Amino acid sequence: MRIYIAYRYSANNVIDVLQNIGKAIRVGHKVAQIKNVFPFIPHLDCLVAMQEPALPLEYYYNCSIAYLEVCDAMLLVDPYDLIISRGVLKEFEYCEEKGKPVFYGISQLKEWLGYGSKNI
Repeated sequence: MRIYIAYRYSANNVIDVLQNIGKAIRVGHKVAQIKNVFPFIPHLDCLVAMQEPALPLEYYYNCSIAYLEVCDAMLLVDPYDLIISRGVLKEFEYCEEKGKPVFYGISQLKEWLGYGSKNI
């Protein structure tokens, strides 16, 4: 199962952006430890974003949706992002429109997969 890791990216300063990237990676790493589950972490496109010339912001929104299309479900790391993150809100709305499952935590994902609280 392919799981899209949805978490805020942007912030008011570079340190917070890096912390957001780090949190998404840590959550993705935890998801990767679940048997037969493969996370997609869109925050890793930060490596592309560091290139010159910079791509327009809309490219990243479109890229995220393109990857979300091939994912089976989305893991929403922080529901507060639906209020503060334009990108996460777009991703959530896409899942709602397409009927893709949205999980509000790793434990909910594991339960849906039938693993309960076991670390499989």
